[in-house]
Amino acid sequence: MRGRLRRAKTQLQQKLDTLATQIGYVGLAAAGLSFAGMAVPFTWSTFVVQRQPWAWAFATDYLHMVIQAITILVSKHVRGAAWRFCYTQSELGST
Repeated sequence: MRGRLRRAKTQLQQKLDTLATQIGYVGLAAAGLSFAGMAVPFTWSTFVVQRQPWAWAFATDYLHMVIQAITILVSKHVRGAAWRFCYTQSELGST
C-alpha cells in the first residue's frame, strides 16, 4: 500500500533529480567525445594515412570503441541513479 501513495517531491529531492539529470548529460557528452576521440584518429591514420582498404576486421576496433563509450555513459548514469535511490530509500525509512 505504501508504494501506491505518492508524496510531493521535497526541495532536496528536486535538487537531487536535477543533479542526476545533469550527470546524465555530462555522461552522454563524455561518451560521445570519447568515442569521437578514439574513432577519428583511428579512421584518419588507417584509411587516409596508411590507405588501407576497408576490412571487416576493423569492425571489431570500432565495436571496442563503442563498448568503451557505452561503459562511460553507464557509469555516469549509475552514479546519478544511485543518488536518487539512496534518497528514496531514506525517505521510505523515515515514514
